[in-house]
Amino acid sequence: MDLTLKDRFKLMREKMGLSQKAMAEKIAIPTTTISKYETGLIKPSAEILSKIGIMGVNLNWLLSGVGPMIIPQDKYGFPEEQRREIGARIKEARMASGRSEREWAEALNVDVETYRRIEEGEEEPERRAFSFFFGDGIARNWLFYGTGEMYSESPKSARRLVEENPLIETIVYLLEDLPEEKCREILTYIEEKKLLAELLSKKKENERCGWL
Repeated sequence: MDLTLKDRFKLMREKMGLSQKAMAEKIAIPTTTISKYETGLIKPSAEILSKIGIMGVNLNWLLSGVGPMIIPQDKYGFPEEQRREIGARIKEARMASGRSEREWAEALNVDVETYRRIEEGEEEPERRAFSFFFGDGIARNWLFYGTGEMYSESPKSARRLVEENPLIETIVYLLEDLPEEKCREILTYIEEKKLLAELLSKKKENERCGWL
């Protein structure tokens, strides 16, 4: 017997070893909503599917039964429609920045043809590629869901940090699954700590020179 979406959702949850309550907590929804998914009363929204994809579930399998249940953790596994919308927004952001396909392909460490497939929505970028987009100031909610402004409140602040200190790139990658507001808060903290370190360094230098 062919499995339906509700059947695959339940199978996915059980294979992950999660109770309905634990699954609900992971994707921040009521336990009753999980029950409704598994009985077919309602279907997961695009936002919920995105959260499930981040957990490593192949959304193509969940929605249509095609492919393996779990995908490699180097990709989110967006549904085809969302993948194409993200590709179109990546192209929009690139054109707004005034940079070429080749420049962004090099930034993502892919060839130009692969990059074109990303913009056309035929191929999903690796997870690490999103650290480049978010680091360039592109807002997560806009890129993933098309909501809000293209750029966060402090465009390019993270990219500037990466250029000044390559170690920050690892931090940006680790932050990419956090809410945008929390990312800005942490990046602001990093900038403030850097400024404090510079001020302390100048103070020590002045003390050595006998200026204070």
